[in-house]
Amino acid sequence: MAEAAIMWEGAKLERARLIISHLDTTERSAELRVLYKQLAKKLHPDVNPSLTSEQSDVWHLVKAAYETGDLDNLKALQLVYQEVINRSVENINELNAEILVKRNETLKEAIKQLHDEIRLIQSDFPFTIEAQINNEDWVQEQVDEIKADLEKLGTYEKELQQHYTALINSNGN
Repeated sequence: MAEAAIMWEGAKLERARLIISHLDTTERSAELRVLYKQLAKKLHPDVNPSLTSEQSDVWHLVKAAYETGDLDNLKALQLVYQEVINRSVENINELNAEILVKRNETLKEAIKQLHDEIRLIQSDFPFTIEAQINNEDWVQEQVDEIKADLEKLGTYEKELQQHYTALINSNGN
């Protein structure tokens, strides 16, 4: 249960890092909006009700990249899916081998980058303490340390309360 909570918090932290990492200059923000608007004109379901399922899938990726402020991902989506974005329903089956090879190469590079990002994420907290969390002795040691700290703080609080009471009593006399 604790491991799931840590994983959940880690995921929330990573989403926050992603959003923060894409906060940038006003020029990049403007470029993000312009690119998004261009893609929305071609892919938004309300504007183009006859989208193919592939175009609809690309729209969802574009929308997610825009919502996180990920300009680089938005540019990559435009580049990788240019043919899909511009393809009409009539020529959906006309992908030639060259386009498929380019798309395949681009996707392989994107997968490599994602694997690198995953390795980087896994080298950071909370993933670095997985072995300790699974070690019951270590967990119990941590619990005991926290309890000892709480006892010390409780004693300190009582001392401060006594000092406070003594100050109040001495000022009242």
